[in-house]
Amino acid sequence: MISMRQNLIFTVLAAASLMVTFGARAVAEDSGAQASPQVGKHKTLELVFTASSAPANPFDTYLLKIEVTDPASERFMVDGFYDGDGQGGQTGQVWKARLCPYMTGTWRWRTVAADAPDSGLAGHQGRFTCIESGDRGSLVAQGRCFKLQDGDYFYPVGHFLDAPGKLPLWSYLGEETTDAQRDAILTRQRDVHDANKYMFYLSNHSDASWHFKEYVTPWIGDHARSDKTQMDLSRWRLYDEYLRRMKDSGLLAYVSIFEDGKQGNYGDLPQSDRNRLLRFVMART
Repeated sequence: MISMRQNLIFTVLAAASLMVTFGARAVAEDSGAQASPQVGKHKTLELVFTASSAPANPFDTYLLKIEVTDPASERFMVDGFYDGDGQGGQTGQVWKARLCPYMTGTWRWRTVAADAPDSGLAGHQGRFTCIESGDRGSLVAQGRCFKLQDGDYFYPVGHFLDAPGKLPLWSYLGEETTDAQRDAILTRQRDVHDANKYMFYLSNHSDASWHFKEYVTPWIGDHARSDKTQMDLSRWRLYDEYLRRMKDSGLLAYVSIFEDGKQGNYGDLPQSDRNRLLRFVMART
């Protein structure tokens, strides 16, 4: 999901990174004119569609794009994303779009032309009602500071090099990290350090901490060899859940996608591979 009114902060420093929060999710299934659900402010509405065609690589050729109109009549575009069979399977014709409303009232959306035409995705439209939720929203820039959309100024507090008890340092999303370790990481950051954000890798193949290899592979394959043209949708389905856990713990996710000059963190990726990953991240989150 490309952010509505800066629903997430995208920062390019030495690394490509995201600071993002996840909310509860409502799902509207595929139909020509979908029902009008209620969605909490700063929560997520997931629209689900079935395409009639399959591009050679759906991670390069996007078939779904949504035009969204907010209650103040402001319009903007949101990329959809390919999601295989919709349940973490790699093969299928399911496309999704995620919308995160920042204003109460009636929102409207419609599908529009994307990278290539698809008859199964053409002509869809709908509306939904955004209601108050008590969620303070994500970060927006206000001058030289960060501020929650419906809250106070936000001053990031974290503990960067913290790996006691042999917990992974940066591989919260890692394929070798257990759920128990993930829960322990969140508990320590929240309760021991009183942190409000946590930094971790989205891709890493060899940059290691004291006790772990810190492997995180968002593509098909593993840390030793992966196909950078194909996202591993079973892992991305897990990433969704891991990030929701972080949201429920009161932490913002500070995601290091790749770091320039850092071989282990895919800092040497070709620009085409970077662009592919960044576009998928922005559409899916």
